[in-house]
Amino acid sequence: MPFCEYCGRPVRENEVCNCRSGNVPPPQPQPMNPYAQPAYAAPQAQPQKQSLWWIWLIIVPVVLLILFMGGILAAIFVPTYIGYKEKSKVTSANSSATSVYKAVNTVLTEFDEEGVNIDGYFIVSSDGLNNWNVPFDDERLDDFYIRMNRYYENKGGNEWFAFVEKGICVYTASAESWSSKTVGTYPNRATVDGPGLYDTYTASRYKMSLSEVYNKSSDTFSHKENDESSYVYY
Repeated sequence: MPFCEYCGRPVRENEVCNCRSGNVPPPQPQPMNPYAQPAYAAPQAQPQKQSLWWIWLIIVPVVLLILFMGGILAAIFVPTYIGYKEKSKVTSANSSATSVYKAVNTVLTEFDEEGVNIDGYFIVSSDGLNNWNVPFDDERLDDFYIRMNRYYENKGGNEWFAFVEKGICVYTASAESWSSKTVGTYPNRATVDGPGLYDTYTASRYKMSLSEVYNKSSDTFSHKENDESSYVYY
């Protein structure tokens, strides 16, 4: 059988191959070799994940150090802050007791100049139920409180009491309420350990409410008139 000299396709006798007219038939698939190995594309290299273990070796100790230092600072500054706050309250209470002391003496001076009897030993208080042995009548007592409000600017509404000896205020105590255990005293000033009692000087102090200070101090004060000593030492 003859073959086309251009494309090699077998043709019949006197047949003209159409490859000359541009109609090229599609290429025939090549026979496969059953023993040939299949061709595979080369595997692509996978990107390796970067290890972060060294970052954790830095972060974890830093975090632990911060927590440790925070604990130390808290242990130091929290008690200091609480102590400062308590000391500030006692200082304010002492200032209030000092103001009461000055105001009572100012009113007593005015009463003395006006001829009012202020002699003897007596107690005046923000609560009239705690007054004791006051030498002047109710009208003068009302006048006393009016003048106290003028000289003692009790903006916080503190309670107070004052001991008077022969016309002179000798001891005062003040607090936010009668049950409050932050009590200021004068002239024997209170500390964070406790108030100073009337006519009693001791290194050992303990917390007391204003009512307790009144009761303990008035026990000594009520007998002072017949006591020859000026101070009682413990």
